[in-house]
Amino acid sequence: MDNLFPAPPSGIQLEFVWPNPAAQVQADVVKFWLAEGALTDVSQAEKRAAELLVVARSQTGEIAAVSTARRVLVPVLNRKCFYYRTYVGKSFRVTGLGRNQLVWSVLTLSYAHLNRRFQEGFDAEFAGLYLEVESESIKRNRNELVWSDMGMNVVYIGTTPQGHHARVWYFTGSCVNPNRRIQRD
Repeated sequence: MDNLFPAPPSGIQLEFVWPNPAAQVQADVVKFWLAEGALTDVSQAEKRAAELLVVARSQTGEIAAVSTARRVLVPVLNRKCFYYRTYVGKSFRVTGLGRNQLVWSVLTLSYAHLNRRFQEGFDAEFAGLYLEVESESIKRNRNELVWSDMGMNVVYIGTTPQGHHARVWYFTGSCVNPNRRIQRD
């Protein structure tokens, strides 16, 4: 992982599983979501599990957090992005998600791997990660227009009709025109 990005909390291992998470990993995450009440519909949980990006586990193998990515068109940008979601297990949360190191380490690892794929020529039509921040704690404690700490460059682009903060973290070298890339010497 890039040294600029935050390390996960002590005792937590992060695994990048995208784009083809193993069947057992998917099954474990479905059980995790259902037990946590994060998702209540089995078929919806199974569909989302196919979108797994990063799985964070404790030293005992317990799932601590997960992230998912789904390819979407972001209308306000008129660009394709990866719609990014994170869920942190209740027992792994600290007071206020805005200060939860696990949230930020999962986000930055997710970005680092997808950005690396972009640099290698995969998913070239995708501009970056698109996030809809639902957490009131994050919206309250991380309300700056640009998250520029911890190696991030996550830009606020507006508020959704549901009141979520919409943000984008563009891939390095992505351009307004998706058919071009910035070439640096």
